Amino acid sequence: MNDGSYRAYDEGIGKAYEDPMRDIATRLKAVGATVVVGSPGAVDTKYFRNDPNQATVYNDNLAHLRDLAKQVAADNGMPFANVHDVMVEAMTKGKAALGDDYDVCGRDGVHPRPNGHIVMAYAFLEAMGFDGDLGTITVDLKGDSAATAGHKVLSAKDGTVELESSRYRSASTATGRARAPGQSHQNERRCSCL
Repeated sequence: MNDGSYRAYDEGIGKAYEDPMRDIATRLKAVGATVVVGSPGAVDTKYFRNDPNQATVYNDNLAHLRDLAKQVAADNGMPFANVHDVMVEAMTKGKAALGDDYDVCGRDGVHPRPNGHIVMAYAFLEAMGFDGDLGTITVDLKGDSAATAGHKVLSAKDGTVELESSRYRSASTATGRARAPGQSHQNERRCSCL
Protein backbone atom coordinates (compact mmCIF):
# COMPACT_ATOMS: atom_id res chain seq x y z
CA MET A 1 0.00 0.00 0.00
CA ASN A 2 2.72 2.46 0.93
CA ASP A 3 4.61 1.71 -2.29
CA GLY A 4 2.26 3.93 -4.25
CA SER A 5 3.13 6.98 -2.12
CA TYR A 6 -0.58 7.80 -1.73
CA ARG A 7 -0.78 9.89 -4.89
CA ALA A 8 -1.36 9.51 -8.61
CA TYR A 9 0.81 6.95 -10.41
CA ASP A 10 3.93 8.02 -12.25
CA GLU A 11 6.85 6.08 -13.74
CA GLY A 12 9.07 6.87 -10.73
CA ILE A 13 6.62 5.11 -8.42
CA GLY A 14 6.53 2.15 -10.77
CA LYS A 15 10.31 1.87 -10.90
CA ALA A 16 10.66 2.22 -7.12
CA TYR A 17 8.15 -0.64 -6.75
CA GLU A 18 9.23 -2.96 -9.55
CA ASP A 19 13.02 -2.94 -9.15
CA PRO A 20 13.11 -4.21 -5.53
CA MET A 21 10.26 -6.64 -6.29
CA ARG A 22 12.29 -8.14 -9.15
CA ASP A 23 15.41 -8.32 -6.98
CA ILE A 24 13.56 -10.12 -4.17
CA ALA A 25 11.87 -12.55 -6.60
CA THR A 26 15.20 -13.30 -8.32
CA ARG A 27 17.01 -13.93 -5.02
CA LEU A 28 14.28 -16.18 -3.66
CA LYS A 29 14.07 -18.12 -6.92
CA ALA A 30 17.86 -18.62 -6.86
CA VAL A 31 17.67 -20.40 -3.50
CA GLY A 32 14.71 -22.55 -4.58
CA ALA A 33 12.06 -20.85 -2.46
CA THR A 34 8.42 -21.18 -3.40
CA VAL A 35 7.10 -17.67 -3.95
CA VAL A 36 3.65 -16.29 -4.61
CA VAL A 37 3.92 -12.71 -5.84
CA GLY A 38 1.02 -10.64 -4.53
CA SER A 39 -0.30 -7.36 -5.78
CA PRO A 40 -1.13 -4.48 -3.49
CA GLY A 41 -4.70 -4.36 -2.23
CA ALA A 42 -7.09 -1.46 -2.70
CA VAL A 43 -8.35 1.55 -0.77
CA ASP A 44 -11.96 2.08 0.26
CA THR A 45 -14.00 4.25 -2.08
CA LYS A 46 -15.74 6.02 0.82
CA TYR A 47 -13.29 6.00 3.71
CA PHE A 48 -9.94 6.65 2.01
CA ARG A 49 -9.29 10.26 3.00
CA ASN A 50 -13.09 10.62 2.99
CA ASP A 51 -12.80 11.54 -0.67
CA PRO A 52 -14.03 9.21 -3.43
CA ASN A 53 -11.96 11.11 -6.01
CA GLN A 54 -8.72 10.49 -4.12
CA ALA A 55 -9.72 6.82 -3.72
CA THR A 56 -10.21 6.53 -7.49
CA VAL A 57 -6.80 8.09 -8.16
CA TYR A 58 -5.02 5.88 -5.65
CA ASN A 59 -6.78 2.68 -6.74
CA ASP A 60 -5.61 3.48 -10.28
CA ASN A 61 -2.06 3.78 -8.92
CA LEU A 62 -2.40 0.44 -7.13
CA ALA A 63 -3.73 -1.12 -10.35
CA HIS A 64 -0.53 -0.06 -12.12
CA LEU A 65 1.49 -1.68 -9.33
CA ARG A 66 -0.67 -4.80 -9.67
CA ASP A 67 0.30 -5.01 -13.33
CA LEU A 68 3.99 -4.70 -12.47
CA ALA A 69 3.72 -7.43 -9.82
CA LYS A 70 1.92 -9.67 -12.30
CA GLN A 71 4.73 -9.19 -14.82
CA VAL A 72 7.41 -9.94 -12.18
CA ALA A 73 5.56 -13.17 -11.36
CA ALA A 74 5.25 -14.14 -15.02
CA ASP A 75 8.90 -13.37 -15.77
CA ASN A 76 9.99 -15.60 -12.89
CA GLY A 77 7.49 -18.42 -13.44
CA MET A 78 5.83 -17.70 -10.10
CA PRO A 79 2.15 -17.74 -9.18
CA PHE A 80 0.45 -14.35 -8.91
CA ALA A 81 -2.10 -13.36 -6.26
CA ASN A 82 -4.29 -10.59 -7.63
CA VAL A 83 -5.26 -9.04 -4.31
CA HIS A 84 -6.18 -5.69 -5.86
CA ASP A 85 -8.92 -6.93 -8.17
CA VAL A 86 -10.57 -9.26 -5.68
CA MET A 87 -10.66 -6.48 -3.07
CA VAL A 88 -12.17 -4.00 -5.55
CA GLU A 89 -14.72 -6.61 -6.64
CA ALA A 90 -15.65 -7.53 -3.05
CA MET A 91 -15.90 -3.84 -2.13
CA THR A 92 -18.09 -3.04 -5.14
CA LYS A 93 -20.43 -5.97 -4.52
CA GLY A 94 -20.50 -5.40 -0.75
CA LYS A 95 -21.39 -1.73 -1.07
CA ALA A 96 -24.06 -2.51 -3.68
CA ALA A 97 -25.68 -5.07 -1.39
CA LEU A 98 -25.09 -3.50 2.04
CA GLY A 99 -24.69 0.21 1.40
CA ASP A 100 -21.81 2.63 0.96
CA ASP A 101 -20.83 2.39 4.65
CA TYR A 102 -19.80 -1.26 4.17
CA ASP A 103 -16.02 -1.40 4.08
CA VAL A 104 -13.70 -4.12 2.80
CA CYS A 105 -10.58 -1.96 2.94
CA GLY A 106 -11.11 -0.70 6.50
CA ARG A 107 -12.71 2.30 8.13
CA ASP A 108 -9.49 4.26 7.67
CA GLY A 109 -9.71 3.35 3.99
CA VAL A 110 -6.42 1.42 4.00
CA HIS A 111 -6.23 -1.27 6.69
CA PRO A 112 -8.74 -4.08 6.10
CA ARG A 113 -10.76 -5.59 8.88
CA PRO A 114 -11.44 -9.36 9.05
CA ASN A 115 -13.70 -9.38 5.99
CA GLY A 116 -10.94 -7.75 3.95
CA HIS A 117 -8.36 -10.18 5.29
CA ILE A 118 -10.52 -13.07 4.12
CA VAL A 119 -10.61 -11.56 0.63
CA MET A 120 -6.82 -11.17 0.66
CA ALA A 121 -6.34 -14.75 1.84
CA TYR A 122 -8.67 -15.93 -0.92
CA ALA A 123 -6.45 -14.29 -3.56
CA PHE A 124 -3.34 -16.06 -2.23
CA LEU A 125 -5.06 -19.43 -1.83
CA GLU A 126 -6.39 -19.20 -5.37
CA ALA A 127 -2.89 -18.35 -6.65
CA MET A 128 -1.57 -21.44 -4.86
CA GLY A 129 -4.09 -23.60 -6.69
CA PHE A 130 -6.61 -24.16 -3.91
CA ASP A 131 -10.12 -24.36 -5.27
CA GLY A 132 -11.84 -23.95 -1.92
CA ASP A 133 -12.69 -27.63 -1.64
CA LEU A 134 -10.70 -28.88 1.33
CA GLY A 135 -12.69 -32.09 1.32
CA THR A 136 -15.64 -33.79 2.92
CA ILE A 137 -15.61 -35.80 6.11
CA THR A 138 -18.72 -37.78 6.96
CA VAL A 139 -19.11 -39.11 10.48
CA ASP A 140 -21.85 -41.54 11.47
CA LEU A 141 -21.59 -42.15 15.21
CA LYS A 142 -23.55 -45.39 14.77
CA GLY A 143 -21.66 -46.68 11.76
CA ASP A 144 -18.94 -46.02 9.27
CA SER A 145 -17.11 -42.73 8.82
CA ALA A 146 -15.55 -41.65 5.55
CA ALA A 147 -13.37 -38.90 4.13
CA THR A 148 -12.49 -37.71 0.65
CA ALA A 149 -8.96 -37.84 -0.76
CA GLY A 150 -6.33 -36.21 1.40
CA HIS A 151 -8.15 -36.93 4.66
CA LYS A 152 -8.39 -40.01 6.81
CA VAL A 153 -10.69 -40.86 9.70
CA LEU A 154 -8.31 -42.48 12.18
CA SER A 155 -11.04 -43.36 14.67
CA ALA A 156 -14.65 -42.52 15.45
CA LYS A 157 -15.98 -43.90 18.72
CA ASP A 158 -17.66 -42.77 21.90
CA GLY A 159 -18.58 -39.44 20.29
CA THR A 160 -14.97 -38.57 19.47
CA VAL A 161 -13.51 -38.35 15.99
CA GLU A 162 -9.81 -38.34 15.20
CA LEU A 163 -8.82 -37.13 11.75
CA GLU A 164 -5.65 -36.88 9.72
CA SER A 165 -5.31 -34.50 6.78
CA SER A 166 -2.65 -33.98 4.16
CA ARG A 167 -4.67 -31.27 2.38
CA TYR A 168 -5.13 -28.95 5.36
CA ARG A 169 -1.53 -28.81 6.47
CA SER A 170 -1.87 -26.62 9.56
CA ALA A 171 -4.10 -29.27 11.10
CA SER A 172 -2.42 -32.55 10.26
CA THR A 173 -4.19 -34.28 13.14
CA ALA A 174 -7.35 -33.02 14.80
CA THR A 175 -9.77 -34.42 17.32
CA GLY A 176 -13.22 -33.23 18.24
CA ARG A 177 -16.40 -34.30 19.96
CA ALA A 178 -19.38 -34.79 17.69
CA ARG A 179 -22.95 -33.97 18.67
CA ALA A 180 -26.24 -35.29 17.44
CA PRO A 181 -28.69 -32.92 15.71
CA GLY A 182 -30.54 -30.90 18.33
CA GLN A 183 -28.05 -31.77 21.06
CA SER A 184 -26.73 -28.89 23.15
CA HIS A 185 -23.22 -27.78 22.29
CA GLN A 186 -22.31 -27.22 25.96
CA ASN A 187 -20.32 -30.45 26.09
CA GLU A 188 -18.86 -30.06 22.63
CA ARG A 189 -15.10 -29.80 22.31
CA ARG A 190 -13.87 -27.80 19.35
CA CYS A 191 -11.32 -29.33 17.01
CA SER A 192 -7.81 -28.85 18.25
CA CYS A 193 -4.86 -28.82 15.90
CA LEU A 194 -1.72 -30.66 16.91
